Amino acid sequence: MDGKLSDPAWNTAAVADDFRVVGLADPPAHPTTVRVLYDAKNLYVAFQCSHRDAQAIRAQCAQRDDSAIYDDDVVECFFS
Repeated sequence: MDGKLSDPAWNTAAVADDFRVVGLADPPAHPTTVRVLYDAKNLYVAFQCSHRDAQAIRAQCAQRDDSAIYDDDVVECFFS
């Protein structure tokens, strides 16, 4: 996998796209689609985030593990 969603393998991926705003039943203003694939050694997760105005996306945090990332637009994936 090279990170490109044009790879045909992503056509068979499990898809999650029915997200809601935290604490509300409303859909988000900017839809997000998550696709998941796996093989014997790896788990692949692809986020496809839509936004009408790419210039409005907040992405200022540049340092690894900086808690300021939560001031930016962000997607997260938690595993238990």
